[in-house]
Amino acid sequence: MGIVLVILLSIIAGIAKSICDTLLFRYEYSVFKDANFIWDVWGPVDGEAGTWKNKWVLDDNGNVIREPNGQPKYERFYLSSTLLVWLTDPWHAIDNIRILSMFSIPLLVVLFGLKWWIVLLCVVVFYSTFHIIFDLHLLSKQQ
Repeated sequence: MGIVLVILLSIIAGIAKSICDTLLFRYEYSVFKDANFIWDVWGPVDGEAGTWKNKWVLDDNGNVIREPNGQPKYERFYLSSTLLVWLTDPWHAIDNIRILSMFSIPLLVVLFGLKWWIVLLCVVVFYSTFHIIFDLHLLSKQQ
């Protein structure tokens, strides 16, 4: 049971990493570009139109209100730029799933009394899953 759970978490983490990298590096060619019906904040992560703006209060023109030193001035909601950033856009939400999965694996290995090398197996499964999905463009639109 324990080994199945940690392998499953490794697969989930690899899928999450490939989604995050697709959103960051291949958004224009991805299946996510037309996914606004799923979540109203899908979009490129960086750049002037990026979803990073979801953390901050915007002015009437859609620009982040900034301090004189250029730093964003007001969080959109309490802790939206720190602890609750995962609520602001898909990239942060999915990356949070990846992080929680990765941190859970060693804990579960200890709790289930599994061998130490299971962690190494999980690393191989994580990177294999990521490369299969990301490198084969499985999240890209069919041309």
